[in-house]
Amino acid sequence: MSEVANSKLMVSLYQNFKTNFGNSNLIEVFQEIKSDKYQSEVNSIRYALHKGDEKKADEIKNSLNVFTMSGTYGISRTKTNISSYSDLLRKAFHSEKISISRKTNNEYFEINNPRLAVALSGTPQQVYNIISSAEDGLFSRFVFYVFKTNSHWIDPSPYGSRVNLTEHFAKLSIAVYEMVLFLDSGKTKIHLTREQWDRFNPTFSE
Repeated sequence: MSEVANSKLMVSLYQNFKTNFGNSNLIEVFQEIKSDKYQSEVNSIRYALHKGDEKKADEIKNSLNVFTMSGTYGISRTKTNISSYSDLLRKAFHSEKISISRKTNNEYFEINNPRLAVALSGTPQQVYNIISSAEDGLFSRFVFYVFKTNSHWIDPSPYGSRVNLTEHFAKLSIAVYEMVLFLDSGKTKIHLTREQWDRFNPTFSE
């Protein structure tokens, strides 16, 4: 994927999750994903995880190119650029068609059924760089998880109990993938008892 010099909305491209080899227009990245260019690798990763072969899944992942989920703007973080980014995310949330046309080079991009999985982390103040206020339609398309932790000393010695985060999240990813397979196998209906409704409404009305 070549870099589009005049594009406002760019993403950074990486190999092996570490080496940056340039930038590309976000729409071009969508088009390449839509083309099923990497479908074989994705299916192989899912199969390896389903079989518990985490090493094989990691090998396939490391062979793929990746891009940052947060947009890097080729010009600046102006309101115009952020609005364009917001429109893409809002339409992708509902799988609505995304169409963009530019006079430059007679460019035209169209994605009929966009699907995005977006996970962002940061401090509360950083949210304003993407969502200016709760009145922005993009606000209702995200689920926010906010937490506070108390500062405490972490034992740096080799005798302290440590969690291997790579292994920890690899196991969690398998559990999540099994949930996806289960939910995709048929329609899901959730029924609450009267007692559960009595707890549900007060909890979310606070």
